[in-house]
Amino acid sequence: MTIRIVDFAFEPEMVEIAVGTTVEWVNEDSFTHTVDADDGSFASEDLDTGDRFSFQFTEPGTYICGIHPSMMGAIVVTG
Repeated sequence: MTIRIVDFAFEPEMVEIAVGTTVEWVNEDSFTHTVDADDGSFASEDLDTGDRFSFQFTEPGTYICGIHPSMMGAIVVTG
């Protein structure tokens, strides 16, 4: 599952995945962003244009861009 970072947004903003799925974020924006779990379970380095970050989910979670906290996303983990 890939989530794009573009125009100061995560696309898609919310995804539903099976337990154990790895999600990859790719920064397609011209600005630096991060992907930081609200519960602290993961945090990316600064992601410049073209950079990627991955995390394998076993529980649902929400996340933000640590640089631009108005950018939010959610992962729903099923079964």
